[in-house]
Formats: sequence, structure tokens, C-alpha cells
Amino acid sequence: MAEFIAQHESVARIISFSGGWDYSDSKTKKIAGWYSQKLVTSPQNVFATYHVKEGAATELAKICKELHIPAENVFALDQPISQQSNKPVHGNPYHTEGIKNPEYKPIWIKMLGSGL
Repeated sequence: MAEFIAQHESVARIISFSGGWDYSDSKTKKIAGWYSQKLVTSPQNVFATYHVKEGAATELAKICKELHIPAENVFALDQPISQQSNKPVHGNPYHTEGIKNPEYKPIWIKMLGSGL
């Protein structure tokens, strides 16, 4: 939803933690066409994370490119699973790592920004 809002409204910042996996074809995992719509929010203010081992990592990387999120604002996380992530979400223990694992605190600080 955050990415969709950023396409229609100018907001200060968008942060996506492994978010957005809308498909136009769920069998082939073809991402939904709406991701290609131009952002109204400056792409410099759009940030995204996903863990490289989560089930939708390939699709999430494609979505970030389709949204034209600058490469320096996309974080492909790769640290081992934290102790806090012992309950898999949708059978995928890596899905919540970006928001739960304290190893990523420097990334959180960058995404949140100092001027907000």
C-alpha cells in the first residue's frame, strides 16, 4: 500500500519492509502492472528492504526496479535469522527480518532519516 500511495500522493517518506507482492498472474509470479506507474513522491524518499532468502525475494527485487527506487535505497538483507524471528510468517522465517533483526539498526536509521 505504501508504494501505491507514493504513486498518487507526495509524501515525506515511504519505507517498505518486504512489502508489496501483488501479481497480475500468481502462477507465473508476474508482478502487477501498477508497479510501473510513476511515483509522485520523489524516488529519493522511497526505501525498501527484503531478505535475500525470503520466498518472494526475486519478485521484491523486480518490484523495486519497476518502482525506480534508487539502488542505494534498496536493502537486500542477508544476515542470519535473529532469535526474535522464531515464528515464520506464511511459512517464511526471513520475511520479518528487516523489521525485527537489530543487526539492521543502521539501515533503519538511514531509512527513517534524521530530519523527520
